[in-house]
Amino acid sequence: MTIIKKTTTVSRYPYIYLSQELVNDLISSYSVAKGNEKSKNWKNWKNHVFKLLECYCHLHNQRIQKCDLDKYSVQTLISDFFRVLKGNSLIPTDSTHKSYRYEEIKGALTNVLQREHKSSARWLQESNWRSINGRSLNLDEFDETTLLYWSGWPISSRKDKPAYLDITSLYHSHGRAFTLQYYSGWRNFFKKQACANTPHTNRFANFLAKKSEQWPSSTFQNPVTLTHCFKDYLKQHFLEVLEECMTLIA
Repeated sequence: MTIIKKTTTVSRYPYIYLSQELVNDLISSYSVAKGNEKSKNWKNWKNHVFKLLECYCHLHNQRIQKCDLDKYSVQTLISDFFRVLKGNSLIPTDSTHKSYRYEEIKGALTNVLQREHKSSARWLQESNWRSINGRSLNLDEFDETTLLYWSGWPISSRKDKPAYLDITSLYHSHGRAFTLQYYSGWRNFFKKQACANTPHTNRFANFLAKKSEQWPSSTFQNPVTLTHCFKDYLKQHFLEVLEECMTLIA
């Protein structure tokens, strides 16, 4: 059992535990791993591969600034992250895929250290995928909601067909408690359905996230404001559909 159930959901997460300054430098220093150049998906990983490290930092409640990279404690943290990446608890991919992600993260970190800290990054240069002893995390040691967050908010239908809710933005706009309630309600609903038809559920969640000031979590405690919220959502939805139709006609 892995924390991240489906790698395509990684793109939904913002960087919080890695500073934006560090992330920008890492992305600008990114280069595709040797041997993976012909893959159709490598460009998708450029902006999101460092979210694997973000996930690990979130689990351990450790934040990293660019100026922290030359600290021994952070180097130890990153070294252990590589061990977990090679293990069987972080992402559900084979060893070759994991090695590509390792090389990309290691390469970007090395470039940033050499450029910003004038460091030789010897500890990184001496790191080698084959020599890393992979380890798996004991998931019972971590916060259940954090694990649920990084699992991609999984649900399943009556026929046990898995799907994932796109409610990460809602988590950050409306908070942990409201998002858990929203998730639990829809998870229980889809369990009774033949298939998990999630587009409208995701669309409404993203609508709420974008309009969090107008429609906060308290909206759902008042039937009148809740009605206004749904009307606003339907209006926006129909206007978007109309715009798409007009674009097709033009």
